[in-house]
Amino acid sequence: MLAVRQYSDTRSPSALRITRICPGGDSLAFHLRELARSFGLVALLMRKDLLLRYRDTYLGLAWAIVQPLVTVLVFWFAFGVMGKIRTSEAYPLFSMAGLVPFGLLSAVATRTASSLSSNAYLVSRVYFPRFVLPLSSTAAPLLDAAIGCALLLAMALVSRNSLPWSLCLAPLALVLPLALGLGLGLVAAALSVTVRDVRAALPVALQLLLLGTPVAYPSDAVPEQFAFIVTLNPASCAVDLFRASVLGHSPDPSLIAPALTATILLWAVGLPFFHRAARSCADTL
Repeated sequence: MLAVRQYSDTRSPSALRITRICPGGDSLAFHLRELARSFGLVALLMRKDLLLRYRDTYLGLAWAIVQPLVTVLVFWFAFGVMGKIRTSEAYPLFSMAGLVPFGLLSAVATRTASSLSSNAYLVSRVYFPRFVLPLSSTAAPLLDAAIGCALLLAMALVSRNSLPWSLCLAPLALVLPLALGLGLGLVAAALSVTVRDVRAALPVALQLLLLGTPVAYPSDAVPEQFAFIVTLNPASCAVDLFRASVLGHSPDPSLIAPALTATILLWAVGLPFFHRAARSCADTL
C-alpha cells in the first residue's frame, strides 16, 4: 500500500501544494497486513495456475497420476531389481512414500524460483505485494501432493492389511518440505533477478539433492563414510517424517535438528533478500 502525503511549501511565494507518494511502511506487520488484503489476488493466481497447468494436453490432470507412477517404476527397476535394495515394505510403497514429500519440495522450489520472472508482465505494470507470487505458485505442487497421497493410500490398502494411526499425521508432515521448498525458492527467485544462471542451475541442484536423499533407498543402505550426507541433508528429514507417518515407523531424531536449522536459515535469508530484489525487479526483468 502507498501513502499519499500532501503539504504546502511555505518557502514558495505561491505556496504550491506538493503531493508525495511513498511506501506506507516497511515493518513485518505492514507486509502481513498487505498480504492479508491480497487474499483474493492469491486465490485468483492459484486458480489461473491450476487451469493453465494441463491445458491443451491429452491426458490433462491424469499427468499428475502418470508422472509419479512412472518415476516409481524407474526407481523399482534401477534400485529394487538392478540394485537389489531391500526395504521393510513393498518397494513401490516405500519409494512412493519418499517421492511425495520430495516431489513437493522440488516442485515448490522450482516454481517459486521462477515466480518473479514468469510474471514479469504483472510486476512491471501494477503494484501488489510481491510475496503473492511465490505463495500462489504452491497451488499446483500442493494439488500434485494431494493426488500422490491418494495414490499412496491406495497402494497401502493393497499391500497392507491395516493402516497405522500415524497416517493421520501425513498432511502435517508435508509442512516441512513445503517450508523448505519455499525458502529455497525465495533465495533462488531473488538471485535469478540479476543472475540468470540460477534458473539453469536449480534443476541440476535438485537432481543432486534427490540422489543425496533417501527417497529410492533406505538410509541404512548408505555406506558409513557417506552417512553424514544424509544426516546433514534437510530433505532427508522431510522424507523420513512423512514416510514414518505413512508406514507407521519411528522417525530418525538425528535428522530433525539439521532440517529445522536449514529451514529457519533459508527463510531468514530468503524472505528479506526476496523483498529487496522485488523492489527493483521491474527494472531488470
